[in-house]
Amino acid sequence: MKVKTAVSIVEKHGQYYARWRSDELVTDRNGEEKHREHFEPTYVPIPPPESPAHVITKSQQLALEVGQYKAELVSPHRPSSELQQIKLAEFAVRSSGMGTESTREFFPLFLIDYAHTPTKTRKLPLKQAVSSMALTLGKVLKNLHGDRSLHPSTIPASRLQAVIDKIGQDQTTHVENVRCAYKYGLEKGYVHKLLNPAAALTAKTTCRVSRIPHEQADVQRALIYMRTINRGDEWQLFTLSGVYTPMRISTCCKLQLKPTNFVRPEMPRKCAFLDLSKTEWEIEFYDTKGGKWEIQILAPHFMMWLEPYILKHKLGPGDYVFPDFARLRLAPSREWERIMEESGCEMQYATVNGHRRCLTGFHSLRISLDKWVKENKSVELSQEDIENSLLRHSSKVHRKSYNSNVPNAPQQRRINAGRPSFVPGGSDATVALFELRKKKQTLIAELGVITETESELSQIIEKEKNNNDTTPNETGSAAGA
Repeated sequence: MKVKTAVSIVEKHGQYYARWRSDELVTDRNGEEKHREHFEPTYVPIPPPESPAHVITKSQQLALEVGQYKAELVSPHRPSSELQQIKLAEFAVRSSGMGTESTREFFPLFLIDYAHTPTKTRKLPLKQAVSSMALTLGKVLKNLHGDRSLHPSTIPASRLQAVIDKIGQDQTTHVENVRCAYKYGLEKGYVHKLLNPAAALTAKTTCRVSRIPHEQADVQRALIYMRTINRGDEWQLFTLSGVYTPMRISTCCKLQLKPTNFVRPEMPRKCAFLDLSKTEWEIEFYDTKGGKWEIQILAPHFMMWLEPYILKHKLGPGDYVFPDFARLRLAPSREWERIMEESGCEMQYATVNGHRRCLTGFHSLRISLDKWVKENKSVELSQEDIENSLLRHSSKVHRKSYNSNVPNAPQQRRINAGRPSFVPGGSDATVALFELRKKKQTLIAELGVITETESELSQIIEKEKNNNDTTPNETGSAAGA
């Protein structure tokens, strides 16, 4: 088996290209030619040659050096034509002096220079910007797999776009971060100007989901209904965990009593521990979104449900609070939504990116508590209290108030005191009472608006009256003069 490779340099519209054509000759045992297969010609942009003589020299050099790819191109496990194009482009870019760094090496080198290069205002980039850049490029390298060894210029644009689409979440930020890295490569001469796969990147359109809070009466009605179903006490406590704690549903499933010799896992994922050793019970859990451990003092209303449940099931250190949920591979979000619908709660859904999403799911319970606390007038709560200790799942609050593992205990006690209580073993009268209180608060709010409007109108009438009284006097004084 022989391969005849011809390399020529052609010029089109001021740009020079290296043209490969490889012919495979297959011979039989007698040495006679039996079959001939033509590989598709490959055109790869190269830097302009210095002189006409350099064209011939460069062609001969490329034809000689491309021999390292012959064995792979004619092997029984020959790569596809697309991969052949990529490998020849890789060879052309590396032989043109564009840089020897692979993508795996180029991205970290770019990050180091980016973090230490002052901006136009002579200030270093913010740590948050560097962290965002590192997060994006790290995910890109992880999803590139074997393509990480390629030169940054020879990664197919379709492959890089597929990686960006797979990352998900903030698509626009990921696209801008990758473009910034390749722009740096163009300026430094590490990326070929005609082989820039980041130039055509686009951000996949995503729709944000706006959660809808639950009504307090609906949650109370659901808690009453759960008493009539199988494992009802477990579903009740599971629902209240979503109301009174900032844990997500998957973390809530892994809640267990804190072991005696507790040691935090070195590589935590979804875990939460209930500490009963103190007067005020605490939950210590790992926030997967914020990437750190959190501690929350439990509200007394929640402890009223927890204590009899723990005694009934005889739970000890290390036991899971929800053993049936802890061994599930996926959190029972769909089953919880079905139970809420059966209790009479109107669940709302929307289609987002082709998928059906519940707008009033388990995640909405924490948003509901924020709404209920604001409506509760029995305890004076500042907006800072609500933001710092209530909606702990907010990324903005994470950076502002979670610098330590010790919560602000006095502030959190005030928050717990203002939280509404769900009485164990409630009845339909309790639900009716919640609805009456809601109507009362609505009427009070409407009365306040009416009172403000009435005072504004009174001021306008008084001002017009004063203007009418002063106008004749001014006219009379002018006539006397």
